[in-house]
Amino acid sequence: MNDKQRDLEERRAQNAATIATAEAMRQEALATQRTAELKATQIAQATADAMKLRIAAEASADAEAVKIRALGAAQADAIRSVNDAIRDGGEAYLQLKQLEMLPLITPAIAQALAQARMVNINSGSAAEGRGAAGGATDQITGVIQTLLATQLMRSELKDMDVSGNNHSEGRVPITGTVPPTNSVVAYPAPDGNGINPPPVKRR
Repeated sequence: MNDKQRDLEERRAQNAATIATAEAMRQEALATQRTAELKATQIAQATADAMKLRIAAEASADAEAVKIRALGAAQADAIRSVNDAIRDGGEAYLQLKQLEMLPLITPAIAQALAQARMVNINSGSAAEGRGAAGGATDQITGVIQTLLATQLMRSELKDMDVSGNNHSEGRVPITGTVPPTNSVVAYPAPDGNGINPPPVKRR
């Protein structure tokens, strides 16, 4: 082998080594690029998820705030409706509502009265000079006003749906116990020795 052939073989070996080195560097660059792309994708996904959660939380908070404001407005409207109706209708309006609500409150009042032999109605200063009948009338009127306000308020809340649904159909009349008014004191009958037991205060 002469010198020219030896130089040619050395150059071929050097070229092969250079090509191998370049290929290794290219593979390393590709791996680095894939790693960077994967990290960028993960970061973008995490950012998108965080933004999605934040938007959902803000939307939920806004919806709750709207619901609270709507409920407050409905309650205020119900109270104003009761006050306007009482102001416009006056005594005739209250008497009409008394007749309408008697089936609701009569059983509860009868049950309370049936538990005592003697009932003392605390009429207060508003019914002075009118006796027990006047005090009882005032108490029943107060109960009816309270029931009326509750009924109108629940009716407004059923008609109003923040999500846009209408629940006005199939409305069920409101039933339940009578709210407490002024206190009622029941005096039990005396025992066989003629001793009166202490009165029982019912609210």
